[in-house]
Amino acid sequence: MVAPPATDFAAYLMSLARNAIPFSFVGFPAITVPCGTVGGLPVGLQLVAAPGREDLLLAGAALVEAAAL
Repeated sequence: MVAPPATDFAAYLMSLARNAIPFSFVGFPAITVPCGTVGGLPVGLQLVAAPGREDLLLAGAALVEAAAL
């Protein structure tokens, strides 16, 4: 998802929240990794793993971040 401009953040709040809130409710670890820009704005990729698999999540995030650089 492309980051919304700071001046329009409120308009994007529900779009941003629906990507994060469900995983918080069910206890799945999640992380967002920067993966480039679009139109000068940063883009993040959200990764999610099974409960208790933070090791896998962090390893995957490191790989994605390294590949995006």
